[in-house]
Amino acid sequence: MTAPAPLPADLDGGLRRLKLSAIRRLAPELLITARTQRWNPEEFLRTLIDAELAARDASNARARMKAAAFPVLKTIEEFDVAASSIPKATFDYLASLEWIRAAENYCAVGPAGTGKSHSLIALGIAAIQAGHKVRYFTAAELVETLYRGLADNSVGRVIENLLRADLIVIDEVGFAPLDDTGAQLLFRFVAAAYERRALGIGSHWPFDQWGRFLPEHTTAVSLLDRLLHHSIVVATEGESFRMKQARTRTPARLTRAVWSSCATVTARAAAAYLESHLDIIAAALHVTAHDQRQRLGSYDLRLPYLTRHRRMQTDMPQNPRTTHMLETCALYRGLTRGW
Repeated sequence: MTAPAPLPADLDGGLRRLKLSAIRRLAPELLITARTQRWNPEEFLRTLIDAELAARDASNARARMKAAAFPVLKTIEEFDVAASSIPKATFDYLASLEWIRAAENYCAVGPAGTGKSHSLIALGIAAIQAGHKVRYFTAAELVETLYRGLADNSVGRVIENLLRADLIVIDEVGFAPLDDTGAQLLFRFVAAAYERRALGIGSHWPFDQWGRFLPEHTTAVSLLDRLLHHSIVVATEGESFRMKQARTRTPARLTRAVWSSCATVTARAAAAYLESHLDIIAAALHVTAHDQRQRLGSYDLRLPYLTRHRRMQTDMPQNPRTTHMLETCALYRGLTRGW
């Protein structure tokens, strides 16, 4: 099949100047189709315009997705509502995106691996596909962004720039404590978004424990008052989805081999090792036993570390990172049952 003749130079140049790239690309072939099938002028023009609009919509969606800066891509279709603790009626309302148009908030609180981040990211991607602008931050990233505005007194401009998005997702709220300035900056952002933009919030901490990472009581109360006034609140519960998947895909032969390579050292050494090498222990569940024997040696991962981390939690009850580590240890402990 012969290639269609290129457009005359003046038409090609005009389409370039008007930045109608889809029309410029498709017009030569569509001209042949229109002549062959005897399209009327309106049909030909409509086809060109529809193609240009579709191309621009796709380009804009890609730009919005890039600007959102999601750490991973998750979709609503991948979210197992039946296995989650989110009521189906609530999730259906969230998936309708009506709450974004109404400038309401979605707050998900619960343990690690119970679907908070997945639901926030999936709803954010659905919002982008529906034409909304979305931004994703962890709480630490958002506060760091606002901190940079202190240097030149531009915090207000930074906040207004962020609020150009229709939905701002703030995940991992409370993962690390905030100082007085950080807490005030977070409050200032939430207050500016109040009844203007939708916020998506993910946190390990129930709201009555937000004083653990917000150092000043009045700030915590004022922030929660604005955050929860127009909000859909979901408490996620149950076993971590990640731990379920890891248990399913970890062969019994591998788990026994890894366990046997980790069974002979003292409690003190095991606790110290876990404290600084939790990532390696987690990796042991996903690579070959031979490789992990070289890295793990003979560390005992059974009871001692739980005792150690319970003591850490007692010594530092206000440290969310300590409690999160204890929770993670307990989850990995669940993976080792039956080894």
